[in-house]
Amino acid sequence: FYIYISGSSSNLLSSEIPSKLRGRYSSKLILPLSFREIAKEKGETFRERAKLRKLFEEYMRWGGFPEVWKFKSREKIVSLLETAFYRDIVERAHARAFEEFREFFYFILSNYANSFTYNSLRRLIRGQGIELDVKTVMKYVRAIENAFIIFTIGKFSYSQKEKMFSRRKLYNVDPSFSLIFNEPMDLGRKMENVVFLELLRKFGKQRIFYYLTSNRKEIDFYVPSQDLLVEVTAKSTEEHINKLFHGMKELNLTTAYLITLEEKGEIKKTFNRKRRKIILKPLIEFLLEDFSPGV
Repeated sequence: FYIYISGSSSNLLSSEIPSKLRGRYSSKLILPLSFREIAKEKGETFRERAKLRKLFEEYMRWGGFPEVWKFKSREKIVSLLETAFYRDIVERAHARAFEEFREFFYFILSNYANSFTYNSLRRLIRGQGIELDVKTVMKYVRAIENAFIIFTIGKFSYSQKEKMFSRRKLYNVDPSFSLIFNEPMDLGRKMENVVFLELLRKFGKQRIFYYLTSNRKEIDFYVPSQDLLVEVTAKSTEEHINKLFHGMKELNLTTAYLITLEEKGEIKKTFNRKRRKIILKPLIEFLLEDFSPGV
């Protein structure tokens, strides 16, 4: 027989499962609802596509936490984050400087889909009037990540040392978090965050990296186990296309994906005697498909 156990990370962190649940077990991360789980229409008719478009805009704004989605309430987001902060993070981290940590917490959430080092975070938070040492910054980031509020990924490299010391990228567990900041929506960053969450559902965090080409151009995601190279942008440009082809050449790939807001099609190019193509895929289509490389 099987025993299923679920609960808040305030009671049991994933790193503690092996010591608390002896023997064989399988751990599964439950994320907020995906767009595919929320959407009912398939977009086969003009009317369905219009409904999907409206639903997509709401999802990008309100995310997938069921209660937030139901009430479309900014206050629900704040309440969720405050509860997670005090119950799942502060208690676990044994932090004493609550206000300092709280400022850092919201600062981190506002920097989703950006790269960082612990030193760069220390310098940025100093600009907000908060003085932290690097060790404390590392402790705070890890505490927030252990509570599954954020996820960080590293640069792909065959060198473990380079992986360890390269910049990391940060993503929120839900796109709704950006609503708590009094800033206009950065569509490109939100799209990138949503694509990360979809890749996370399919492949797990340990398999996802970003890729840096030899000419220092960053490509958003690389999943080596799937030969999957993905760039995300609201609208394609020559820069995005060129760096994808550059990355494909370096990684010896024949296909890469450019996730855009609406563009669809293929761009083909031959070099090193290999026919290579970039598949342009609208984000809505990407989120609705049971996506896998080659589809």
